[in-house]
Amino acid sequence: TLAHDQTSLIDGIPHEAEPLRQALLVRTPGDSMAFLTDFIAEGDELSRIAQRLQGVSTLVCECQYRADDADLARKNFHMTTTWVGQLAQLISPQRLILTHFSERYSPQEWDQMVAEVQERFPNVQSM
Repeated sequence: TLAHDQTSLIDGIPHEAEPLRQALLVRTPGDSMAFLTDFIAEGDELSRIAQRLQGVSTLVCECQYRADDADLARKNFHMTTTWVGQLAQLISPQRLILTHFSERYSPQEWDQMVAEVQERFPNVQSM
């Protein structure tokens, strides 16, 4: 098995993470953005992701499920409002933009989902 953050499979071929970072990442002064979608992270996984994203100024993150639907989120490998709020707390971006709300909820419920995230991280916008 391949360890997280050590090796990535690209077209079935393993590539070491550090040479990929050096080849692909361009670091320049200014704003930075991370776009996270179609994933699940809770507990220690939140800390691992947050460590990689320290200093990012804008975090765009999926917010597929309400906190009460954590079991569905786990089943479908998506984030809940609680997990997104916790992740933002750990990263402390200048702004958090929520995206990828489930259509199982109404637009009014999407507003409630934003409020659930704001309980943990107040500077939230939604797309």
